Formats: sequence, C-alpha cells, structure tokens
Amino acid sequence: MEKKRLQPGFWRIVDNDYIATFSIYTIGTLWVVYLVFKVFALEFRDEQFYLILSVVLTVVGILVLAWRYWAIRLFFEKGERTRGKLIKSDFFRSTGWLEYEYTLKGKRYHKKETVHRNPRTRALKGGDLLWVVVDPQRPERAMVADIYEETPKK
Repeated sequence: MEKKRLQPGFWRIVDNDYIATFSIYTIGTLWVVYLVFKVFALEFRDEQFYLILSVVLTVVGILVLAWRYWAIRLFFEKGERTRGKLIKSDFFRSTGWLEYEYTLKGKRYHKKETVHRNPRTRALKGGDLLWVVVDPQRPERAMVADIYEETPKK
C-alpha cells in the first residue's frame, strides 16, 4: 500500500532538514549583524572583510540550500514508500532525532534521522506509524515522508 506521491515544498524542506535550516540561519545571521552595525553606525574593525565574508558565505549557503532542496526532491521522486514505526524522538535545543524502523522487501531496517525541531517534528511520538521514503538501490537510506510532504490544499 503506497501513499499518494507528494513532493516536499521549499519551506517544508527548510523547516525540517537540519542542513537546510542551518544554511538559512547562517545567511540571515550574517546580514542581520552587518545591518545592525550599519544602521546603528557601529564601528567595524574591518568592514570590507566582513562584507566580503558575508557575500561569500551567502553564496555558499545558497548553493548548499539548493543542493539539499534538489537532493531531497529527487530522493522523494525516485524513492519507494513504505510504512514505518517511530521508535522514539529526541530533541536538544533546535536539533532533533527521529529513530524508526521500516520493512522493505521483507527485510527490516533501523534508521536514526536528524531533523530540525519544530511543531511538526515535536508532535511525533514513539509508536506512531509513519510513511517512509526509501532509496530502492540502498534501502538503508530513508527519510520520514510525513514531515516533508505538503498536504494537498482543499
């Protein structure tokens, strides 16, 4: 029984994928710090260096974010869906871990996935049934579909 295929949206990926979240936070933090110094006319030790650093890290952050976005979308497009069971969820500050099991082609797999802490991931509790997307070529690679997929608008 396979769930209807839905593609994760950009903001859903940013909200759940830890690397994507970190990229957005890095870009935002750099520019907020720079703007605070400019708006309040605070002195930089080396303003030119910080500006160049901000631009370079913004480009790197955008490239990482684009890579994660397309990698996750491709994973969902090519992956197989199966049911899984959440064993436990654990959170520390903004990071979370979802530990779950799933079966594919008669073999059971155990996975621990790092996620960003948010209301959607915090709502998951041990024992919950999940939809899991699995790489058919490497079944040990999987992602919890329920936290990434957009629900259809009615």
